[in-house]
Amino acid sequence: MSASIPPRSAASENSRAVRRSLRRRLGRRFRRFGGDDRGSVALIFALLILALCLFVGAAVDFGSALRAKAAMQGASDAAVLAAAIHLKTAPSDIATAETKARAVYLANRESGGFTIDGEDIRFTLTRESDGALMAEAFAEGAVATHFTKVVHMNSLPVSSYSAARIERMNVEMALVLDVTLSMQGSKLSTLKTAATELVKEVVWDDQSVWQSRIALIPFSYSVNTSDLPGPISTIAPSPSHSSDWKLQPGCVSERTDANRFSDTLASVGRVYSGNTTCAVPRARPLSNNINTLNANISALVARGSTATHIGAAWGYYALSPNWAGRFGHTVKPYSDRDTAKYLVIMSDGENTIQYCGHGRPDRNSSIGVLNGGTDDRKKATCTGTSADTQLREICTDAKRQGIEVITVGFQVSNHARTLLTQCASPSSYYNANSNAALIQAFRDIASRVNKLHLSH
Repeated sequence: MSASIPPRSAASENSRAVRRSLRRRLGRRFRRFGGDDRGSVALIFALLILALCLFVGAAVDFGSALRAKAAMQGASDAAVLAAAIHLKTAPSDIATAETKARAVYLANRESGGFTIDGEDIRFTLTRESDGALMAEAFAEGAVATHFTKVVHMNSLPVSSYSAARIERMNVEMALVLDVTLSMQGSKLSTLKTAATELVKEVVWDDQSVWQSRIALIPFSYSVNTSDLPGPISTIAPSPSHSSDWKLQPGCVSERTDANRFSDTLASVGRVYSGNTTCAVPRARPLSNNINTLNANISALVARGSTATHIGAAWGYYALSPNWAGRFGHTVKPYSDRDTAKYLVIMSDGENTIQYCGHGRPDRNSSIGVLNGGTDDRKKATCTGTSADTQLREICTDAKRQGIEVITVGFQVSNHARTLLTQCASPSSYYNANSNAALIQAFRDIASRVNKLHLSH
């Protein structure tokens, strides 16, 4: 008898059916969960918000650090400039230069409004091997953070470096100053102030390595060479003048030789007029004696008409090796790369005097006080090379020798401004329309000569 399988019970079949249905429902749920990306988007969005907040916070902290660094840099720049300015006139006074630099740094930092933890400033003030003066400042500290603390960045370091360098070389300057009658009063007083300040800035105390010297060449209708040791060779009139023409000893006029616009040695013209007194203040050779220079500037008086070309010529000669013996000083050759030569010409008007061959104002001149009156019979009938042309040619020859020609027009006409601009080296004309502007022009010239600048 064969065995038989007992029939399945109804309860067992129902249980299996329930389990199959449950598996199908769970499978559908898992498939729907796996295909639903709404949860991952939310998670990613939350992470991005967190990263963005950290980024913005870090930007705020780093921005604060950059602003603090900029404030520190500005204070450092001002500090080294203050030190360098002091060292220009007192190169050996390192202690005072550092004291001034530190005071300027602190004053600028306090006005900056930034708190820098552990802030420290160190100065190094040295003379370099080429004679230049260098003032350096090293500043450092830290700025507290607010947002990046969450990543354990409690502060950000900040630092700055500044350096001011004063170039040094020998300086030979001829200061050609207009002392004509139109300069009387406040104009002459202002000129004296401006020139005195320039002397103080250009002629430094320490002359042990480099020398800086200034020659004073006042001019009006002539230049007075009475105090120069010479000999200054002059040309006698031929034919001789009549009795109403009188020689002014010491006053010189123009050259008449073929090389009259150059600095070659030659005889110069005399000045003849209706009196025997040279009214022009005396020319002075190169000197680094500040007291003597200032005394000569203080003694300037305003008289006579304008012959800027004669003043420029003698300023040129003051810098020339060819004329050094006549001035009683030594000068460096034009080829000396360690020497800078400056011909500074200041005038307040147009040329009104030019001469015939032997010291007589020609008919195109305005004699004015030159002969004590305005009698046209005192004028010669010749018309030589115009004063303007002579000035341009003299300046051109000086520039050819490597001299930097700087001109200053003091309340001048358009014609005079054009002439002085043509005379000057490129970008070397200063137009002073007021007393204050004249003082500033001379200050700018002094700074230009000293070549003070930030090197870092």
